[in-house]
Formats: sequence, C-alpha cells, structure tokens
Amino acid sequence: MTKLPQKYTTHNHGYGITEKDGIKCAVTMILFSIFLLSCIDMPEVRVLETNNRPPLINKSTVIPSSPVIKTDATCRKEFAFSEVIELDTVDMLYVRWYVDYEYLRNYQKSSVIPASDKRSITRGGDTFTLDLKNSILPNKSRGSIHTVEVILSDRPFLLDSTEPPAFKAIEKGGNYDYLSWTVIQLEDCY
Repeated sequence: MTKLPQKYTTHNHGYGITEKDGIKCAVTMILFSIFLLSCIDMPEVRVLETNNRPPLINKSTVIPSSPVIKTDATCRKEFAFSEVIELDTVDMLYVRWYVDYEYLRNYQKSSVIPASDKRSITRGGDTFTLDLKNSILPNKSRGSIHTVEVILSDRPFLLDSTEPPAFKAIEKGGNYDYLSWTVIQLEDCY
C-alpha cells in the first residue's frame, strides 16, 4: 500500500489543498450555512405527535359515494359513513354535520363516537338525513345547490370560537378528517 504524502488529501486533483485547509473550508461552509438558515424566515412545520394521530373516515364506507348527488321529489337524502379508523384507541371522537355552512353559520347535527371497549382501531360511524322540506335553508327551489359537510375530530369542537371558521374550530392539538357533497335539487322543496 502506497502512503500519500502528508501535505495532500486523497482528492487534491493537483490543486494543492492540504488536509488542514480542507477541514477549515468544511467548517467555514457549515458556519456559513448556519448563518444563512438563521437569516431565513422558515415556515412553522407541524409535526404530528406520535401519541395523537388523526382519525380517518373509511372512504369505502361513505354513502353516497359520489361527491355530487341529486335529490328527488322527496327532498330527502341520507348521508353516512359506517367505519372510522382511529389509532389512538382511547380517544373519543366528535362529529358535526353542516348544510350550507356559509349561510347558516351553524351545524345541523352533533354526535360523539365513544372510545372502543376492545381497544380496536376501527369504530362505527355516523349518519345524517338532509330533509329540505323541513329545513330552515333560505333557498329550497328547483335547481338550488347545497353543500353537506361532515367533520370528524379527536378533540371537542369549540362553542364560541374566534378562529375561523366559527363552529368548525376544534380544541388546540386536535386532528380531524373531512368530507363534503354537493347536492342539486331537482324539485321545489317548500
């Protein structure tokens, strides 16, 4: 094995950089990088805690499965999800259903899904019936379009939140899953 002269590194390529100069250069680059990073406004990165994972609505159990649906002369439509996946088995889950949130500024139904007795990661879901004939929605004429939303959270919803959107805000540290449907009215529903 041939020993290299002490003066040069293994990759000097004829530039005459000593090992000492290489170390100085590396340290200078590291310090310069640290300086640059301290000057840059870095966005806050949210890291999910391993002890609080978000609940998930099993999308294969959602009814209706299409995101755009039409109502018939009954002016009623059923919405549901029959399975939730929650890795944090001791968490209670909170559900809220909304119809045309931007107009009503309130929720239509609120439910709680209790923690699993068997420490299973799957739980049952929730249902909601949209009944346009018996609703307080301002526009219920043929051709109207409505939005039905559901939020599933692992923390309670805040009652009077100053954080937008009001009534949809959940306690700090909470995680959620969300679904929405567009509903087209084919008949008047007065």
